[in-house]
Amino acid sequence: MWDLAISDYGDLILAGNRDLAGVSGEDLISQRITTRLLVHRGSWFYDTEGTFGSDLYQSIGKTPQQDLEIDARVRDALTAMDDIVVEDVDWRYADDGKSVVVRVEYSESTKPDESFETPTEFATVTVPVVSEGGF
Repeated sequence: MWDLAISDYGDLILAGNRDLAGVSGEDLISQRITTRLLVHRGSWFYDTEGTFGSDLYQSIGKTPQQDLEIDARVRDALTAMDDIVVEDVDWRYADDGKSVVVRVEYSESTKPDESFETPTEFATVTVPVVSEGGF
């Protein structure tokens, strides 16, 4: 699979030849995870069912005992990604105190006839504590 490359700020990236850059493989999966966690659920115009994105922004800044809530919201946002299996979700407040760093450990889904173990990869996403309108 292949898609357009997006920067950490949500902008399209230009390649050296001044064409739009692309992304594939593990970088594409990481980009898809990041996008799903940063976009506020229901805010994307073309998502008529209101299922794309996450409600993670609603958990940020409440209490230190929100481990299960953040874990559940991250897993819920990534459920539609049937090409990965979320293994673990860790989070911490960033050093600046203005954002939360979420680390998602995942493995790529394998077909039932494949018997080998797939290695666990991870994606790290920084979610702003106060954000309006999403990514």
